[in-house]
Amino acid sequence: MNISTCQVYPEVDVSYKIPSFLMKELRKGLNSLGKEITSFNEKFKGQDFELGIVISATREKDKPLVMGPTFFNRYRRVDFVLHIPYKKFDSSYDEFSYIVENLRSGLVSIFDKYSEDSSGINEVLQGILEMAPHP
Repeated sequence: MNISTCQVYPEVDVSYKIPSFLMKELRKGLNSLGKEITSFNEKFKGQDFELGIVISATREKDKPLVMGPTFFNRYRRVDFVLHIPYKKFDSSYDEFSYIVENLRSGLVSIFDKYSEDSSGINEVLQGILEMAPHP
């Protein structure tokens, strides 16, 4: 299973400035954990597949929402959308911390939903948080 990330913001004036290094380190860190979701392995009959983490924002929720999975059998891909509640921040560090904390919550919930081991995810995100430019 290979994990990829992207951002999509369908609501007008609702987005976050997620630095490219966060996306790169998130992919690298998650893939280094070698995680699997057994039920998806069975669905794709043991063939390698991609787990897509789509990051979005919404004004409609006050806590993170994970939607999915959406299966793209032809491309051997499964997507989950992590909707982060939208807030405005005065500090880029506060915004960055908020995003990382919501990513942590959403990613752990995906693995927990399928009774898979979520260990290591907190450490990956803590490492990313420590890379953040401090105010």
